[in-house]
Amino acid sequence: MKQRGAAPGAAAAGGKKGPGAKKAGGLKVGKKDEGKTKRFFWDPLFADDVPGTVFQKRESFPVKKEDVEETFAKLAPKAKTEVKKPKVLQLLPDSKRSHTMNIALAKFSNYSYQELREAIIDLNPKILTVEATESLLTFVPTPEETAVMKEYINSGGDLRLVDRPEQFVAAMLGIPLMKQRLECHLFGLNFGENFREACGPVDHLAEAAAAARSSKTLRSFLFAVLEIGNLLNYGDPQRGNAEGFKPSTLAKLNEVRSTTKPVRTLLQYLCDIIWEQNPALLDIFSELKICDKAQKIDIGAVEGKIQALKQGVAKVKNTVQMARKGNEASGVLGEKDPLATIMDEFVEEAEPKVAELEKFLKEAMEEFTSTVHFLGYPEKDVKKIKPDEFFKQIFAFVRNVETVRKAKQELLDRERKKLEAAAKKAGKAASLAKK
Repeated sequence: MKQRGAAPGAAAAGGKKGPGAKKAGGLKVGKKDEGKTKRFFWDPLFADDVPGTVFQKRESFPVKKEDVEETFAKLAPKAKTEVKKPKVLQLLPDSKRSHTMNIALAKFSNYSYQELREAIIDLNPKILTVEATESLLTFVPTPEETAVMKEYINSGGDLRLVDRPEQFVAAMLGIPLMKQRLECHLFGLNFGENFREACGPVDHLAEAAAAARSSKTLRSFLFAVLEIGNLLNYGDPQRGNAEGFKPSTLAKLNEVRSTTKPVRTLLQYLCDIIWEQNPALLDIFSELKICDKAQKIDIGAVEGKIQALKQGVAKVKNTVQMARKGNEASGVLGEKDPLATIMDEFVEEAEPKVAELEKFLKEAMEEFTSTVHFLGYPEKDVKKIKPDEFFKQIFAFVRNVETVRKAKQELLDRERKKLEAAAKKAGKAASLAKK
C-alpha cells in the first residue's frame, strides 16, 4: 500500500494508514502547495475502504513520472500589471458642483464637446431635448469657472489633461448669451404643451357658461323649483312669495323629505312630477355634462399660466434684441449669431397666440359672470363667485337628476320586459289552445 500523497514508487511510511493516520508527507491546512503538478481532485480510497475492491491486489501500470510532471505542470502565476489611470487635472473651484457636472455630462457621451457647442449655438432640438436642455441650464459655466479655464488655455495648458467638467467649460467659452439662449430654447420646446394646458380650461369655461345660460331644460327645472318652493313657504314672511332663488338652493333639494310614504326627497318629488308631464326634461345631463369639466377649473392657476406665457414670450423677445445688437456690433464680416433668426420666427408665431388666449379668457369670464347673474346670483355677489364653485352647484344638481332618471328608466325597462314576456307567454298559450 502506497503512502497517501506520495508519488508512485515512493516507499510507504510505517504505522497506521488512511484518513485517520498522521500524514507524514501530506499538506497542512494553510500551507502553500509546493507540488510541481496540477492537482487531481478525485475521490480516493484508503486503508479499510480498499479490501474487496479491484484495488485490493495492486497491478502496476507503466507511467513516466517526468512525462506526467511535464504534461500537467503548474503554470507560473502571471504577474499582475496594474494599469494606472492617468491623473486628470481638476481646476474648477467648486469640487461638489464639478462632481455633479461630471455625472450629468455622462448623458452626452454620444456627442463630442464641439458637437454639443454647435448644438447650443444652433439650438438643435434633436440634441437639445427638454431633458438635455434642463440639464445644461443647471451647469451653465459661472464667470469664475470661465476665468479659470481661460487662464489655463492662455497659459498653454493641454485640454487633454483636464477632467470632463473642465473640458466642457472650455468648449462653451465664447457662446453668446448661453444661459438666455438655453432658456429661450426650453421655453420654445414647452410652449405647445403649456399653451394647450392654459387653453383647455378656458374652452371648458366658455362652453359651460354658454350651455348653462341657454339650457331650456335647466330653466324649466328652476321655475318648477320656484313654484314648489313658494307653495312650501306659503305664509312665511321671510321665505314665501319669492321671485327667484340662488343656484346654491339646488343642493338643498335633497335635504327636504316627504312626510308620506314612500319617503321621497324634494328632488325626487320634483323629478316625479316632471316625469309624468315630460320625461324628456329629465335628460338634463346630456345638455350640461360639460359642467363636470368646468367645476374642476382653477381660474387662478389658468391666469397664472397665461401670465407665464406672456412673460416667457417677452423674455424671448428681449433675448432676440440682445442677439441682434451683438450681430450689429460684429460688423459686416463678423460671425452672426443664429439665435436672432431662430427665435424671431418663434416669437412671430407665439406672441399673437398668447394675446388671443388672453382675450379669449377675458371674454369667457364675461360670459361666465353674465351666466352667474342670469341664473340667480345678485350683481353684488357675482364677482365673488368662482367658476369651480358655481359649476359644482350646477353639476351636482344635474348628476342627482340623472341618477333619478336612470332609476326611473331602468324600472320602466323592467316593466316593459315583463309585459313583453307575459304577452309572449299568452300568445303561446293561445296557439296551443287552437291546436
